Amino acid sequence: MRDHRTSRALFVLVDLLSGAAALIYEVVWARLLTLHMGSTVTAVGTVLAAFMGGMAGGAMLAGRVAPRLDRRQALRGYAALEAAIAAGAVLVPLAFAAF
Repeated sequence: MRDHRTSRALFVLVDLLSGAAALIYEVVWARLLTLHMGSTVTAVGTVLAAFMGGMAGGAMLAGRVAPRLDRRQALRGYAALEAAIAAGAVLVPLAFAAF
C-alpha cells in the first residue's frame, strides 16, 4: 500500500511539473512568435490554437490506445511523450531562428 502511495505522489508531482513546463513553453513561444508575426494577438492565438489542437488530438488518440495498455505500459508511454515534447521544445526556438 505504501509503495502505491509513493507511486501516486510521484506521478502527481511529475504531472504538476509537466503542466508548469507547458505554461512556460506557451509564454516563450508566444514571445518568439510575436517577434516573427509582429502582433501579440496573432501570436498568442496561434500558440493557443496549437496547444488546444494538440490536447484534443492527444486526448482522442489516448482514448483509443489507453484501454489496451496496462499501468506500466501507460507510464512508459507517458514518459516517452514527455521526452518527445521536451525535445520539440528545444527545437522550436532553433526553427524560429532558421526563419
